[in-house]
Amino acid sequence: MNRPQLTAFTGLILIVGAGVFLLRIAGRMFASNPPGLFSESAQEILSSPVSWITVISTTATVMFLVVRWLFGKYLWRVLPAVIAPRPLLAGTWRVRVTPYLFDPATQKEVESQEPIDGFMLVQQTYFWLRMKLVTERTQSDLKGDHIEFDDNRNVYTVWAVYECLPDGPAGDDNIYHLGGMKLGPGPRTSTMWNGSYFMNRTLLVRDDATKPTRGGRIELFDRRDH
Repeated sequence: MNRPQLTAFTGLILIVGAGVFLLRIAGRMFASNPPGLFSESAQEILSSPVSWITVISTTATVMFLVVRWLFGKYLWRVLPAVIAPRPLLAGTWRVRVTPYLFDPATQKEVESQEPIDGFMLVQQTYFWLRMKLVTERTQSDLKGDHIEFDDNRNVYTVWAVYECLPDGPAGDDNIYHLGGMKLGPGPRTSTMWNGSYFMNRTLLVRDDATKPTRGGRIELFDRRDH
């Protein structure tokens, strides 16, 4: 049993145990209501139906919030895809970006022979996703995402919108851009994701005027958990 599974299992036991314990204590307290334990005014409040509703609703609310937190943080990872259709992306990935260069002579795009290496940090719960890509000269942050699940093939496709900034002195006009990225399709626990990216403007690879680009290929591999 791995760490997410152990945490989820332990959390479920604690939630069920705490809920049963609280409800039993409340039931005994209201059923017996021994004299001298509370003042008369307190006894009147505790013996009223409103108090039952308050205790039960409060307990249920707390249990719901704890279950929701555990589900969003851990449980969804061990549940089947039909219940929690999300790919497991959390971790630190090695990234290789290969720009496509526009060839004015042929009016076609050709793959660059100078890929750019970097790292991507991914933080994830069931309800949100955060990505940060860092290369030698840039850092890109996720601004929006959409995940598609193909239940026929049991694979996922991740669509993302990102903002790229210079990793250093501000004002580098040949780096800043907005872009989109597509990863997949791939299985839920894939150890490698291949995809493509596209930018809202033409940039120069390593400031080389002979290497204009508006997109390319991206690979995520060698993931490390954190």
